[in-house]
Amino acid sequence: ILNCTGKKLLSKIIRLFTKSRFSHTAIFIEIWGEHFIMDAQKDGIQLRPFNDWVKKYDYDYEVRRAPYDINQVNFSKRMTSRLGTPYDVKSLIIGQPIEIFTGKWVTDKHEDYTKKLYCSEFVAWCYGIESYYKMSPQDLYEWELLNRFDLIK
Repeated sequence: ILNCTGKKLLSKIIRLFTKSRFSHTAIFIEIWGEHFIMDAQKDGIQLRPFNDWVKKYDYDYEVRRAPYDINQVNFSKRMTSRLGTPYDVKSLIIGQPIEIFTGKWVTDKHEDYTKKLYCSEFVAWCYGIESYYKMSPQDLYEWELLNRFDLIK
């Protein structure tokens, strides 16, 4: 998992509201020796070559890896099943701020939560976190610490 800090205005607003140093979350994967990032950006969930992603988004980031074995085939199938999923602007702009201020999740999430996902929702869903649909980058980072994810970089 890459925990990212962006330099643009939206990143600063996300960090301010979530009281976090992180504004974005992504997954690093290797496919046949090539490095990729899979994340949710305004164009939805996409698989991006790592070097292109670094150049385009210019995030500062830290990398954490699960301290336990993950069934890579199942994880990959779950992760790639969301390719092309639209970005969840409504939950990010409305749901997250309201939950931060009131402690209640108020967006109209329904049975199929995965029709739209923002970055940390997507990563949390890939890991099977029950309340993935309301995870901020800070929430996901705290979950990583609680689950003893190893700091790689």
